[in-house]
Order: sequence, then C-alpha cells, then structure tokens
Amino acid sequence: MNDQSAFYGSPVSSCIFLNQTETSMQFRKLGKTDLSVSAICLGTMTWGEQNTQDEAFEQIRMAKDAKVNFLDTAEMYPVPPRGETYTKTESIIGE
Repeated sequence: MNDQSAFYGSPVSSCIFLNQTETSMQFRKLGKTDLSVSAICLGTMTWGEQNTQDEAFEQIRMAKDAKVNFLDTAEMYPVPPRGETYTKTESIIGE
C-alpha cells in the first residue's frame, strides 16, 4: 500500500516502512532449536477484545508482507482475560 499514514500506530508499522520502497527483516535462531524467527514479533494481545477480527486479519497481512513469522499468542490473551473471549486470538489466527 502506498498510504503509510493509515498504518501508523499499528503493531507492525515499524517493520513495514523501514524504507519507502522495500522492507527487510532480520531473523534469529530460536534458542537451541533450528527454527529461525523474525526479529520482530506480532503481538495478538488485543485481538478479540480491543481489535476486530478484520483488523487482526489486516495486521496479519501486513506482518506476512514484512516477512514476520513470529506471533505472540499467550494463553491469557486477549487482555483483559474473560471467559467469553478466552482463546479468541487463536481462533482468529486459525481463520
């Protein structure tokens, strides 16, 4: 997308617009595994509570475009934890 202003404040905006024309992502080895994860992680704490599913999908798309392959999906998300929204972030990712 050409209009960067629409994404300022987004969790992935700092990695999307490193350069006006291209993005780059650094990767790190995860612990003692052979897994390589992006240096930037997409947090999902607000999905299902403060953000809509469509907003989450847009954040996933932007992160994927920036080559982010590391998503934070803690068991207590979304915050604040409530029975009605328990596991909502995982459900959104599964969609």
